[in-house]
Amino acid sequence: MAEDMGADSLRYVPVGHVAECIGFPEHELCMACLTGEYPTEAGRAQYRAARKNYEKGVEGRTYEIEAVPATE
Repeated sequence: MAEDMGADSLRYVPVGHVAECIGFPEHELCMACLTGEYPTEAGRAQYRAARKNYEKGVEGRTYEIEAVPATE
């Protein structure tokens, strides 16, 4: 992955340290893209639709394409 990004190395940071690394208080950041824990029902619904699209091999951003129904 580092090579694909043109980096010399790549290090993974524990999710709990992401806010600290970028200089923000943790309570001011939504970490849903890292944890999968979306704070709103709309976010959770979008995440479910994105997972279904991924599982079906649908490419593109979920909010820009017609989503595969989550019940399929």
